[in-house]
Amino acid sequence: MTHTILVLLPQTVLVLAACLMLLGATVTTSRQIWGPLCLLTLVAAAACLGITVQQASATVSTAGDVVHVVQDPLGIVFQWFSLGLVFVIVLMTLSIQRDSAVTAEQYGLILLGLSGMMLVCVANDLVAILLAFELIVLPSSVLIFLNRRANAELRQLAGDESELVTNVAVKFLVWNITASAIAFLGCALIYGIGGTTNLTLLRHVLSVTAQSSLDATPTPFVASFTTLAGLFLMLGLAARMWVVPGHLILSDICESNRAWLNAFVTVALSVAAFVAIVRVLVHTTIGFEATGQVVALVLAIGTMTLGHLLALTETRIRRIMAYLTTAQSGFVLTALAVGFWNAGHPQLSQQSTDGVRAAVMIVLTAAVCLVGIYAVFVFLTGANREIEYCDDLDGLIRHQPLAAVILVVCILSLMGAPPLAGFWARLFVMASAFDVRVESPTGSLTASTSFFVLGIFVVLNFVLSAIVGLRLIVVILFRAPLTRRDPSAGQASLAAAMLSAILAIAVGLLPGPLIDVVGSVKSPIVDRLRDQATTNQQDSRQ
Repeated sequence: MTHTILVLLPQTVLVLAACLMLLGATVTTSRQIWGPLCLLTLVAAAACLGITVQQASATVSTAGDVVHVVQDPLGIVFQWFSLGLVFVIVLMTLSIQRDSAVTAEQYGLILLGLSGMMLVCVANDLVAILLAFELIVLPSSVLIFLNRRANAELRQLAGDESELVTNVAVKFLVWNITASAIAFLGCALIYGIGGTTNLTLLRHVLSVTAQSSLDATPTPFVASFTTLAGLFLMLGLAARMWVVPGHLILSDICESNRAWLNAFVTVALSVAAFVAIVRVLVHTTIGFEATGQVVALVLAIGTMTLGHLLALTETRIRRIMAYLTTAQSGFVLTALAVGFWNAGHPQLSQQSTDGVRAAVMIVLTAAVCLVGIYAVFVFLTGANREIEYCDDLDGLIRHQPLAAVILVVCILSLMGAPPLAGFWARLFVMASAFDVRVESPTGSLTASTSFFVLGIFVVLNFVLSAIVGLRLIVVILFRAPLTRRDPSAGQASLAAAMLSAILAIAVGLLPGPLIDVVGSVKSPIVDRLRDQATTNQQDSRQ
């Protein structure tokens, strides 16, 4: 009990502050206090997280393996990252939220969504992880609905056309309800197999099942249901990463909502879904590795290729951002496919780049760049409307040079241009695909054909990504401005964008700290099986 309370301390602080803000919205008070109060809450949650990380390891060792919440390296990294990400998003909204009639409600809902993100990172139960997604989805749906009037005004819609924003909120909710239904179906199947939803116990049950099949006592019924359960879980969670065909919903969401809301809704769900896939499927569901590898590989090729091709033909900047977000999910799935292969071939994965760690790097760098781009869009919000088309960025360098430089840096990093953070992430993803080796009939190690083809698609998509990015950079730097934009969103949004750009440059020039952080993410299955495989090889030689 003490361990659970300690680990959930940051989430508790966030939920209590969110409830106070929602209650405070019923009292007439100054709207300007809620933004700084939200930032203070994030600082308090960060302090609690620091205490939790320091104290939880000793508590885990005395509590045993079967616990309801855990502080593993992956969860710790993404809890800190989630706090920092939401801090930047709140910072970019400080000026524009002062004029909103629902300021307190919006900040309260943002904190609830953040608590859901952090709960995904620590929950050691499959049901708790899936319910944590509802703590992200429901506040996000309400945020979209609350902002429907402001969205319609900034997009200069009139009459029945403003109903588009309300319809988008319904689409967002229906899409996520469908994803939840698919994931819970997989949860029910996995419970029928293992008799538990606790990830530690489930890992043990599935490992025993897998070992029995190796000992010539196959259990095809259990193996088939494990594959089916993993497939449902994979599809339900990947839908939250906006993989194909989720780009159709995401493009409507990004076109109809304000930039800061797009940053929160799209990035928060994608980050949480990635963490859930790694913890539930890659690290826990033994026996799903081969199927997970194939599913991730197919989704990766389709998602990143279609995302970049659609971005190439689009002129509306919001939809371009949606398609680029989808394409980044394709790169993440590329590394996850390698991660599944690592989990299924621990004795061979010692010779290759770890796919999960490559995926962690691409998630961290891509999210920072996307939020930075959205922060620039918030800063450029004028009295009449937000950025809508690529032409709205014509000649931005001439009348808003700092914002233009920040925007170019974030786009270049998203493209993977050196020496920025995105370059190292793309390098790790590409290396993870080409480093996969399989045993040939002669016993030697050769390149995997399927992963070699995947690597070729990755390289082609690097080229497509560069074309999309250069197209935007040419508009920003070399075109004559059609109109002069007079930003009205304040300097806080520019400061948020500057933080993202500085981080992209600093990590690009000094990648060591990021590589160390990514290197701390370990797989309990892969590391254990690697040790076991090494021991078996030594015994066979003796």
